[in-house]
Amino acid sequence: MSAVTTLQAGKSGAVPTVSAQADTVGMKVRFGGFSSAGQKARNDDAVAAELPVLASVAAMKGAVACIADGVSESDRSHLASQLSVTQFIEDYYATPDSWSVEESAARVLRSINDWLCGQSRLATAGAMVTTFSAAVIKSRTLHILHVGDSRIYRLRDMNLELLTQDHSVSLSGGKQMLSAALGMDPRLNVDYRQLDVREGDVIFLATDGVTDVLTSEDLAQRLRALPLQPTDLDMLSESICNWAIERETGDNVTCGILVIDTLPEESVEDAHLRLRERAIPPVMAVGHRIDGFKVVRVVHSGTRSHIYEVISESTQERYVLKAPSMNFADDNVYLEGFAREQWVGRRLDHPDLMKVYPRPDGSPFLYLLCEPVSGQTLRAWMADHPSPSLSEVRSIVERLVMALRAIHRMGMVHRDLKPENIMITHQGDVKIIDYGTVQVAGLDEVASPIAEGHAVGSVAYSAPEYVLGRKATAQSDLFSLGVVTYEMLTGRRPFELSDGARHKWTLATWGHKTAHSVRPDIPLWVSAALEKACAPNPEFRYLAQSEFLSDIKSPGDFARSKATETSLLARNPLAFWKGLSLILFVITVMLATQLVRAAN
Repeated sequence: MSAVTTLQAGKSGAVPTVSAQADTVGMKVRFGGFSSAGQKARNDDAVAAELPVLASVAAMKGAVACIADGVSESDRSHLASQLSVTQFIEDYYATPDSWSVEESAARVLRSINDWLCGQSRLATAGAMVTTFSAAVIKSRTLHILHVGDSRIYRLRDMNLELLTQDHSVSLSGGKQMLSAALGMDPRLNVDYRQLDVREGDVIFLATDGVTDVLTSEDLAQRLRALPLQPTDLDMLSESICNWAIERETGDNVTCGILVIDTLPEESVEDAHLRLRERAIPPVMAVGHRIDGFKVVRVVHSGTRSHIYEVISESTQERYVLKAPSMNFADDNVYLEGFAREQWVGRRLDHPDLMKVYPRPDGSPFLYLLCEPVSGQTLRAWMADHPSPSLSEVRSIVERLVMALRAIHRMGMVHRDLKPENIMITHQGDVKIIDYGTVQVAGLDEVASPIAEGHAVGSVAYSAPEYVLGRKATAQSDLFSLGVVTYEMLTGRRPFELSDGARHKWTLATWGHKTAHSVRPDIPLWVSAALEKACAPNPEFRYLAQSEFLSDIKSPGDFARSKATETSLLARNPLAFWKGLSLILFVITVMLATQLVRAAN
């Protein structure tokens, strides 16, 4: 997977790291480093790098360089630093490709921190505490993760810029004490930054044994004379560390240099060619064959796609084959979505999500191979059940919540949850069947000239913030789920969008009509839960689907308070009008009595 992983920790003396170079499609990076115990008997520093050689790994995970400095008061500080850099790299590359860099790194660092804290509590040999700083180059973005007082710099156009802030406090006598580090506190708080990265940038990592005695100008002076060969980066790192030793640093000295030679930048033409590596299959009929599959039934043939039931002639297994329409052969956004559906489907595994299978190796065609789902769409089910019971709707919503959880755990947002994309099987199971609009955090970090010009999916079910130009989140899917639930119960959506142009829409466009007012037998607390799930402003929605599910099963605090606030007219129109009539009658009698008295 990588050109090399470099490491140095827990040894005395001066030991250079092994230089590395990775030249993948669109990305070329170089790394070199050096570590020495300096004047100390033991080296508590560690530095490591992972430079992927596989284009797929480089695209989705990028290149990583990290550095750590174990707190020397502990007998096991060298182990803490060594583990943090090695385990971070190993576990980071093991996280799902769909996760963002921030999500992947945060989860890995929390796990490492928990383990270090646990070891510190159990052992008698001293705490396992270490600083940690990492630089991740993915696509054309630099991701910085940092805790402690090791440092990361960026040299650009001969100017050296410090990218991290030391987590330390000043003591009497000018001494510094760490205020944050891995293994110090179970409540880990890691600095995270995103910055642009350019070809020619140099990323420099160093422990405080170097930066305490060498100024930024000192470092810039050496880095400006950047060597061309990867092995020379080791020599440059060694010269910087030795310079720090000559300045009489009393600490270990370690640094690493990451050079960005080229970065991926796909042109529109490149993207067009990539999307056309596989041909769109021709329209097929029963009996036609493709890649060893025989068409046994035409399920759907429309302007956007063609769907067939097919059987494998080798295994006799049945599948559903979905192919794009030739009408969209020149629509890169559509084809990108189709390719994304294959990518997403292969990474989702849940009983309430339609399975997507790999195409045969070497297939020249673009299509999806999916599990057959027999039954009816939720739209058809709603037509057959115009006034379903609460228990029936709750059962469907519960399965949808579990399916959405599986999607969100992968760093994805569906963005097009609607009755047409939900199947109710003959066995009563629920499945989400379409992934063409799924937003993937990991893919969004990869630079591409193909960009969505507007919100994808059905506006009638899409969250307002997404339609109005903001990025979709898990709460956006919750909004869609609330609309679908409302429609199942009432036969209509909770709002009617105005006919005005989309660019004129505001949150007020989504005017909510309570479910109880449409269907009076719906309990007020259920109506209140639907209103919160469908709130136009995401700040007023549930934070999680589980909260919504709980509130439609039994009245929670919000639902009860909302129901109490509801007017008598909304809760019981008949009682309201009876009461109002009585009041008006009493007023009329009183006025009549006064008029009689005045006449006498």
